Amino acid sequence: MTLSIVHEVEIVVCTVIGKEREELNEALQTITLVQNNLKNERKEKFYSNYFQRFINDSEINERTSSNYIAYLKHFAKWIQENEIKEPKRQDIRDYKRHLDSMISDKTGKELEQTTKQQYFQIVKTFFQFLENEELYQDITRGLKGFKIDKEERRRAFTEDEIIKIVSSIDTTTEKGKRNKAMILLSVENGLRIIEIQRANIQDLETIDSQTRLYIQGKGKKEKTDFVNLSRELSE
Repeated sequence: MTLSIVHEVEIVVCTVIGKEREELNEALQTITLVQNNLKNERKEKFYSNYFQRFINDSEINERTSSNYIAYLKHFAKWIQENEIKEPKRQDIRDYKRHLDSMISDKTGKELEQTTKQQYFQIVKTFFQFLENEELYQDITRGLKGFKIDKEERRRAFTEDEIIKIVSSIDTTTEKGKRNKAMILLSVENGLRIIEIQRANIQDLETIDSQTRLYIQGKGKKEKTDFVNLSRELSE
């Protein structure tokens, strides 16, 4: 099968709700995929099944799917503004240069290297998926993304810094106790932000005086893993 991309690349996530659905509707108005040889299938059904497979194959959650939509809407808008109907390899190079000179609306500064790479990597992932499904050639193959300098990566807090942070929290209030618990979950147990956000009081369990917290890890659908808590953190 051969696909022609007209105006922009359409990204459909069937499970998006609320504000995400509004963003999705905007994307649908400006992005269209055309399949020349549909066999006994309505286009609407094809689009729904096709893009749902893209999300499923990527094994991402709703929050990540929202990011996918944002990044690809940006790519789609750029395609439309440049009147590109069938993207070629050179177009991807041009898009990368566009990202490299892009100014953030929020900061008024150039995008961080890590942000540029996120935009570019999602586009690469999408075209890889298109080729795997024999729908469109992967025109991004072999193109390198943005180099991330190791010096730019966030360094870990020192022990003294952690002590200062924790000791500065007013634990006489419920909010203060919550904040201290969240920081200790990160420091002592290495929990990600999303794992801390998903934690509920009913996820705690005490066995032989040892308290554990069941967590829903990144990309997981159930709280099947757990971490053991220190006495201070448990309290």
